[in-house]
Amino acid sequence: MRAVRIANESGPEAGLAALGEVSQDYPSGWGRELAAGTADEEKTARKIMVEAKEIGHDDSLEVNGWRVPENQRGVHQLLRSQVPLFRAVELLASAGFDQQAMFSLIQNSRSGDSPPTRIDTGDPRLAANSGSSHAPPVFHFASARKQLVGVGLVLDPCSRKHLKFFKNLLDKDAQAVVWLHLRSEKKPEMAAFIQSGIKELLRGSPGEEAARQVLRRFYEKKADEDEDLCDSEAEKRFMGPFKKAWKNAGEEAPKLKKPSQEGFESSTVALPVPSACVNGKMITENIFGELMGEIDEES
Repeated sequence: MRAVRIANESGPEAGLAALGEVSQDYPSGWGRELAAGTADEEKTARKIMVEAKEIGHDDSLEVNGWRVPENQRGVHQLLRSQVPLFRAVELLASAGFDQQAMFSLIQNSRSGDSPPTRIDTGDPRLAANSGSSHAPPVFHFASARKQLVGVGLVLDPCSRKHLKFFKNLLDKDAQAVVWLHLRSEKKPEMAAFIQSGIKELLRGSPGEEAARQVLRRFYEKKADEDEDLCDSEAEKRFMGPFKKAWKNAGEEAPKLKKPSQEGFESSTVALPVPSACVNGKMITENIFGELMGEIDEES
């Protein structure tokens, strides 16, 4: 009622804004808006607030996202409850606004559910298929005795900064496990190739320490400080430490096949590079400065 009155006095845009304010806090907001008018409107508002106490049962009815009291569930009452919506749309349509667009906008103007703060980022501790060919390689912090915190990282193996960050991170004191997705926008096949080699090291005799050393040697063997590690010598620079790790373990190094484009695309994750998650909570900004703080908070 107040929204229609404001629209008549100040124009359709003001009426729409007033209706949005009311619907964001229904029914208490509706009650306050009604109480701001005449004595009859205040009486109506108090009645609505009494009826609102009946809302919240498991069998409650919702119309346009608003729960309806039991004694208001007849057809006529339901239609009357939507009169402000119909009138507002008619008013806006007469002022030149698209009627269907106004219906959609006003109908969905209520407060929505809070967005999730955590998402499934492929924690191999939870996934039933963690042993599949697409499962990411998993590392442990140097001091970890328990896997209280799961840290997922999406890093670019062609970036010296990213690999140095990963190496230094694993040396820190934390009860955490890390799963690593390697992705590169410029050299996606090379990123997949390096990740497949790291997985072979982790599940074979060389083990986790050898996998760390291979990654470290990959970025240290490039003499200059050029940020792009995936140059024409990248594969050779990776395979040297890779083969040496297997030789030290007393075994012959397996042959690594470059993943096909189709296979690579099916195994990648649609997360930004670089990004991190801590027990499902995403970090996409300043992960190099904030990650340890998030890990400590979850521990």
